[in-house]
Amino acid sequence: MDEEILSKYQDAWTIEPVASRHATTMLSTQELALLEKLQVGAQLEGVRLEQEKISYSHVEAVLQELLANEARNPMRLNSNEIQ
Repeated sequence: MDEEILSKYQDAWTIEPVASRHATTMLSTQELALLEKLQVGAQLEGVRLEQEKISYSHVEAVLQELLANEARNPMRLNSNEIQ
């Protein structure tokens, strides 16, 4: 997830009293930066996005974009490229 998605779906936010501290070995640099803001950032601390509330059409559009990019530039996609 990136900040654009987090901002777009503010209506799906909840606040956690204690930020989750799960392993982060599969996150991109961009995702790690956002996670840090969610864990200790003054404005976003404790924010949790209920991801099941992200519209299916948005998910579908992102997947179509990834597939189109893969078709133009074949290479193995990894989970860090999916936001």
